[in-house]
Amino acid sequence: MEKTWTAAQTSNTYTFSGLSSGTYPIMVSVGNGTYGNGSTTGYKNSAATNVTLVSLGTCSVGSASPSGWTQSKTVTASKTGNGTLQYRIVSGTTEK
Repeated sequence: MEKTWTAAQTSNTYTFSGLSSGTYPIMVSVGNGTYGNGSTTGYKNSAATNVTLVSLGTCSVGSASPSGWTQSKTVTASKTGNGTLQYRIVSGTTEK
């Protein structure tokens, strides 16, 4: 895990990418010349906040059965991992 600070930036947001499931301590450091010795090298660090990322697993939808023409078909949706499933029927670009 990276334990060094990013380069200084003026943006109010930062994106950490490529993280696996796990817990990461995140800190923010502010430097505007008013902290430390009063120079632009003075920074104030936040306390670490733990952020936990959980794998959501995968979802899959099986083939409709029975095959061929019928008034009623069965489709099975399944998942692995954590989380819950929600369902919706989409026909072309129109959702039902």
